Amino acid sequence: MWLDDYGEEYKMMFPTNRAKKVLSRPQVDFYGFVKIDCKKTGTNSIIHFHKPSSSTDRFKVVAHMFTEEKTKPLYTVKGKWNGLLTVEKQDGDPMTFFSAREAEVEPKIMYPVSQQSFYESRRLWRDTVRALVEKNYELAERLNKEVGKEHEEMPLDTKYFKKVSGRRGILQYELQNQDKRFRQMPGVVGNMGGLKLRKK
Repeated sequence: MWLDDYGEEYKMMFPTNRAKKVLSRPQVDFYGFVKIDCKKTGTNSIIHFHKPSSSTDRFKVVAHMFTEEKTKPLYTVKGKWNGLLTVEKQDGDPMTFFSAREAEVEPKIMYPVSQQSFYESRRLWRDTVRALVEKNYELAERLNKEVGKEHEEMPLDTKYFKKVSGRRGILQYELQNQDKRFRQMPGVVGNMGGLKLRKK
């Protein structure tokens, strides 16, 4: 992730995720450890998504932020990623960091299906999704298998990422391969997912 206004680049991993109840009300759980690094600021963060062993553990997350010089965290963020997160300094009281219930819901930013390439998600899965909405599960299962089979037979041809030499399964985003269509969209703030975005 790049923050253009600050000239900062953050390298991060993603947690393991598990989806269930796909045919009724989909639910997603995240678990595992994630590390975020920023060379410019000399800071890093370790985030622990707790694997749900009970209803109280579900959505639970704890994050610690460090500098290169210190072994004790500067900040600790904890709570539930779909609810309330609090932040606490080394010598301070906890305060609200983020509340999912109070946050404004931002509309999804996407291209119209007519402008998507064949293998972009919403175009690729639209027939399967339509079958699920219509509760035609037999058709949805068949379409799902067809898409899966196509993907198994396709060679790995990355569009925005390149393989990292000597590291199996690791891909790195190449800034010069930005998708120009995305940059032309109005109302985009920040810079995420390897795509340089602009302010409103």
